Amino acid sequence: MNREVNDQLGTDQAGDNPLGRVLSVGQTHMKDEIDRLELKLAEAIMAERPSIERGISFVKIVSVVAPLAGLLGTVTE
Repeated sequence: MNREVNDQLGTDQAGDNPLGRVLSVGQTHMKDEIDRLELKLAEAIMAERPSIERGISFVKIVSVVAPLAGLLGTVTE
């Protein structure tokens, strides 16, 4: 995760991904008071959660199906 954050911070333009968008909000409000910065970052993270959680559902399904497919492959040969 640190490498991804450093890669995003090293560019002038934020990436079009959840991490890049959250870091962009952080950079925009970096000079604000810490409480305001914290609220802005929390808002940005909450806005990105639905898209991340959709991807996690797919990963969960694959993690359940993959071992079963492997077992089926060994039994049928």
